[in-house]
Amino acid sequence: MGYCCWPSRLLLWWSVCAAVLCTPLGGLIVWLGVRLKKQELFDGIDGKYCPLVIIAFGGWLIVVGLVGVVALARKTKVGAGFFGFLLFVTACVLIALAGVGLHISQNLYQALDSQEDCKGNDYLAQANDATQLANAQLCSAVCPCNITPDLFGEQRFTSLFQGSATSIQDCTPCESAALEMQSYKQQADYCDNGGNPNDFQSAYYAQGERRYFPLIAMLEREFDCAGVCQDEPYFAFTDVSRGVPKKNCREDFREWVGAEPLRYCAVIVSVGFLLIIHVLCPCCLTCQGFPKSSKGYDHAPTSTQV
Repeated sequence: MGYCCWPSRLLLWWSVCAAVLCTPLGGLIVWLGVRLKKQELFDGIDGKYCPLVIIAFGGWLIVVGLVGVVALARKTKVGAGFFGFLLFVTACVLIALAGVGLHISQNLYQALDSQEDCKGNDYLAQANDATQLANAQLCSAVCPCNITPDLFGEQRFTSLFQGSATSIQDCTPCESAALEMQSYKQQADYCDNGGNPNDFQSAYYAQGERRYFPLIAMLEREFDCAGVCQDEPYFAFTDVSRGVPKKNCREDFREWVGAEPLRYCAVIVSVGFLLIIHVLCPCCLTCQGFPKSSKGYDHAPTSTQV
């Protein structure tokens, strides 16, 4: 009588199915990571490695599947046991990663609950500071913008500096009439280099603020809003000619953070538990042995052998 109550042949086929399924499951996780990487939410910030970690684990799962296929094809107990061990470790790490990701997203969700909470979160406060500075500089002498009187009203229009910039990310201050002021010329050293927008950003924004530009641009574009924690007067990171923003991004961003990461985590946790269930089969094969029809390998021990 074997160590497991299931027939060895059934255990073998179930193990083979687990090994084969690892490839599409790994591909699914890679796809999720690539999709997350395209989300500008992670561009330039400390979380930029999260999608890469997910992609790496998807690739690792594909490798585990290939190891399982080879081990089971060779019908070795050691190979089956090693495959089971890899499945178990992979499943535990995936579930742990999903838990960490869900914890981070829930903390961010709570931080977006109110304007005060938003400004109290280091991550959101820095993004909000960058947004405030950008809105203060856009359409000023520092960043002449491409606007018309009908967008903001004649009275407001006359106080703004007109130029070619559509957002804070393509400012060309050297085209401004303010360059006639000697004090401004002395501050704008980058004008001698042609007024490159990157030079402008380096001169006026710290690296800690610039890294949030892609995130803020994503929020403006996806949710038709301006301002991370509070209302702002312009679409400073996408296109100022879109007119006056009707809302800030906090509530829409909060809804996204509460729903989108949960979907990704649910998929990853499901994959993890599915792998744990399949760990039993190669482990039982290690103890019980492969079907006795397998030439050259031990079959399950009989009652007379025990």
